[in-house]
Amino acid sequence: INTTALNTGTEDAVINGVDIGTGPGTGSNNTRVGDSALSSLTTGHSNTALGHRSGESTTTQTLNSYVGAYAGLNAAGTENTAVGYGALRSGSAASNNSSNTAIGSKSLYGITTGDTNTAVGGAAGFSLTTGTSNTVVGYNAQASSATASHEITLGDNNTKSFRIPGSSFYI
Repeated sequence: INTTALNTGTEDAVINGVDIGTGPGTGSNNTRVGDSALSSLTTGHSNTALGHRSGESTTTQTLNSYVGAYAGLNAAGTENTAVGYGALRSGSAASNNSSNTAIGSKSLYGITTGDTNTAVGGAAGFSLTTGTSNTVVGYNAQASSATASHEITLGDNNTKSFRIPGSSFYI
């Protein structure tokens, strides 16, 4: 390692164009690895962003975890978890959304002000924008509308049956 490229003082390091450190501002317990990850941080604390532009709009928010390029890019809420490329990307401007969990590439991609949603699977909940308290599971599984709330969706439009292995329950 070229030690002259490292600043071990109070500033973040930049290695091969990748930001590594705690981010700008006065917040504590933050971790960032990736170009522009947590780059807007001011006083937010206990945030983790790993990946190009992950958590970029996070300023004063806390307790967020973003893993993957563009994960949580425009999310500006608290207690969010996003894992995967563009997961919880949150539209094109800073969006106030909290307590969402998005696992899978582009899951909850368009969420803006919706809270307490869970999406698991590639593009799961992709079109959800303002809905709250939804659970969406499966590749490309979508809520009934962009503003739906309090729904559970299992599978996409191609899913034709539902079963619980080990039981006689089958629809």
